[in-house]
Amino acid sequence: MRCVKRAEMKSVRRQRKNTRGYYVRVAVCVLIVGGFLYTLAAQQIRLMNIRSETARCEEEIALQEKEYERLKEKAEYSSSDKFYEEKARDEGYVLENETVFVVGN
Repeated sequence: MRCVKRAEMKSVRRQRKNTRGYYVRVAVCVLIVGGFLYTLAAQQIRLMNIRSETARCEEEIALQEKEYERLKEKAEYSSSDKFYEEKARDEGYVLENETVFVVGN
């Protein structure tokens, strides 16, 4: 009988060890999966931030390109004869073949 109890005791100890080992394996698996999910979520958040920053920069580039075109046209116009003629007319100058009328008060 004593041998049977010893065998039973060993069996119970093995079951406890196996149960503890099972819980340790489950805990390790949960930690690994949790770490993986945390890393995945962090990468998704970072990716969304990068995409929004890229969109903002592309909008800024488009605005800067429009401003560049506007300034380029203004620079081309300011170096044209028409621009100088308008400025001269604003100062009161006229062309040789034009008649000047002075309106008084």
